[in-house]
Amino acid sequence: MALSRGFPHAAFLECVVSLCYTLHRKDILVFGGERIVTFGQRLYVLRKTKNISQEELAELLDVSRQSISKWENDKAYPEMTRLLFMSEFFDVSLDYLMRGTEEKSKEAATVSYKARNMLLIWNNFVSNLSGKQRKWLIVLYILLICVCVAMVVSFIYGVGYAIGQFIGHLQNSLPS
Repeated sequence: MALSRGFPHAAFLECVVSLCYTLHRKDILVFGGERIVTFGQRLYVLRKTKNISQEELAELLDVSRQSISKWENDKAYPEMTRLLFMSEFFDVSLDYLMRGTEEKSKEAATVSYKARNMLLIWNNFVSNLSGKQRKWLIVLYILLICVCVAMVVSFIYGVGYAIGQFIGHLQNSLPS
């Protein structure tokens, strides 16, 4: 069934729209079992999730209802000022509205860049090691793993011992 204005069952449409409304914006990429790939399809879903008609959206944007219909059927596209308003109104990014993708936050992009840079430095370091140095690096890795395992086992043993002491203390302090 193609995603268009004419669904055979209005109840099904309302059910799917309410489901999309409860999901996070990134999950609205699938609607009624079909992938939303065009601007018109995204606009239709966003309008339905806000539960407004084409007439109401047209009033908000100061355009005709026919313009909204053309946008939803991918026959035309709105001007930039109207795209900006729709982005604010539907609480989505322009990137999502036009391309269907969420843009990364600047923090996530910075962290990704730093992690990639650190991996490149590490890769460069390891690739410049001789065979003997690489063997020593592997030995150090194994030693580090053994120390970490020993610390975890010691912690578990210590917690278990403390719990046992506490239970013993409780049993001794209870009247017989």
